[in-house]
Amino acid sequence: MVVMVERLTSAATEVSVERDCIPEFSGRLRQPALANSNMKLRRLDLASELVGTIGFSWTLAAFGSFRTLLAFVGLTCAALPFQLMCIRKVSALLPDQMLSTRAAAASSVARAPPPAALTRASSSGSAPLPGYNSRAPSADGNSNGFGHSPPPNFAAAGNGAVNSERIPQSSSSPRQNPEDNGGLRFPRLLRRAAGAAQQLPRVWRAYFSQPVLPASLALIMLYFNAVLSPGGLMTAFLSSLGLPGTAAASFRGACAIMGFVGTAAGRTAIARLGLLQAGMLATSLQASLLFGAWVVYKSFLAGGSIQSASGMAGMLSASALGVPLCVWLFCGLIVLSRIAFWTFDMVDAQILQTAVAAKEAASISSTEVSLCCFSEVIMLGIAIMADDPSTFGNLVTLSMGAVKSALDLTICLFDMKYDHQLW
Repeated sequence: MVVMVERLTSAATEVSVERDCIPEFSGRLRQPALANSNMKLRRLDLASELVGTIGFSWTLAAFGSFRTLLAFVGLTCAALPFQLMCIRKVSALLPDQMLSTRAAAASSVARAPPPAALTRASSSGSAPLPGYNSRAPSADGNSNGFGHSPPPNFAAAGNGAVNSERIPQSSSSPRQNPEDNGGLRFPRLLRRAAGAAQQLPRVWRAYFSQPVLPASLALIMLYFNAVLSPGGLMTAFLSSLGLPGTAAASFRGACAIMGFVGTAAGRTAIARLGLLQAGMLATSLQASLLFGAWVVYKSFLAGGSIQSASGMAGMLSASALGVPLCVWLFCGLIVLSRIAFWTFDMVDAQILQTAVAAKEAASISSTEVSLCCFSEVIMLGIAIMADDPSTFGNLVTLSMGAVKSALDLTICLFDMKYDHQLW
């Protein structure tokens, strides 16, 4: 139960930082700054995962399971105050940053008309670009073009002054809810839970009605590929071939290193090619590499054993460092495909950061994360039912089909009739 709560809070923090904080701090329309921030976030995530895995394996081998668990529980408890302090600092800085960016957007809209990429509805009659609402009035009837009311003017109040318009003025004391002073809090929690449950249909409708849905579905299909990727299934397959545990550890470590390369490649591809072309390149590269891995598996590794061959193909049946060359090639293609995976992960995140309205970003992102996890669970469930090593080839084929579907969805996104000036 404690682990479940920790995973839920970690996912919520990740969604909030990636979909709310990074776009506001970097600027939703500043593609290079967004790509650089997304790269740094993923590198920190990969570095912590890699260091944690190496540290856990070394501690387990040196001190045993009981002392290792005690050490990591103590480390987690010691790091909790620092995590809470960082989250509090970010939440304290975010409102000021949001006000400043919205003030800049409002002033720019007041000085000049919006660009043609955002106002094609005025000329063609079609819907405006996602995230821009030219007829989104605020409470006082004004609009800044982004679905938010213009921020108050702090310049007149001076530095450090508080805007009196944000503070309700009343001669009498404010009304208090009787439940706030010793009243029943349990019904209040029930009403909040019921209100959240009523919002679920709206959240799902917003997710499936977003204009960049193919990009999100493509990422979900890539997460469905739980076989041709570093994970428990590949570790079990390598163990079934009689390879030592160091082979599986080296494979997962190489995949983590390729994650760092993929984040740098993603930033460069986005800067030079744009979001859509970078996404096309990433999914095409991953599909090509995993297709090669599928061919190697069907030719040499089908049936859960290494098959011999003659001629030039027989060279792959030889061994190097105690590992057959066909296994080296099979794992090497999967390792290289992780570069393309992390590149597309950055592309998908930046598409949602720029094309989805800010008020819908958190709900749509959380829905995407839940569907990615659910797709992994489905593949693991299929693997449990097909527990015979001879049927591992069917899982490989299914994973290859999922990657091909992701490529088709990316092509669909590229062919959509949108103005791609911002992408």
